[in-house]
Amino acid sequence: MGMDKIEEVLHEAYNIGKYKEVLSMSKELGKEFPYLEMADLFEKAFNMVREETINDIKKKTITN
Repeated sequence: MGMDKIEEVLHEAYNIGKYKEVLSMSKELGKEFPYLEMADLFEKAFNMVREETINDIKKKTITN
């Protein structure tokens, strides 16, 4: 189950152009949360990167 979830998360990250960012964030989170399951780690990283992206878009929209 875990590998399927990781693959799904990374595929979605690739689709939105944030694959490398999710990998990087998951590596950072792995240091902070060493006992978190890998699938949860990647999902958390994806959600954080997605939120950052949404916030960046909102900031650009507001300033333009």
